[in-house]
Amino acid sequence: MQSIYRNPLEITTTWEEIADGFLQQAMRQADEHWKTARAALDRIASSFSTHVPELIFIGAAIEVAMAREIIECLKEGKLTGVANLCKPKQIETLVNWLVDL
Repeated sequence: MQSIYRNPLEITTTWEEIADGFLQQAMRQADEHWKTARAALDRIASSFSTHVPELIFIGAAIEVAMAREIIECLKEGKLTGVANLCKPKQIETLVNWLVDL
């Protein structure tokens, strides 16, 4: 029985290459989501004249450049906290913080 799929260029692709491609795409999308979130957080902060509420960022895919920017936002006091949903300990800390509010 012949395969329906034909690879006319005879390109060899491994599962690792496919997974890497998906990961790279996810990271590009994560970066775009971070840029959108950062702009929204900046708008929220600027809308308060005196007391800015505690702002947090919660992400599921955080790439290196994003992490650097997020850390800078934490250092500058623009963010109170950050959590990566892929890290169970961070989810636990986030939930505890929310419950304590």
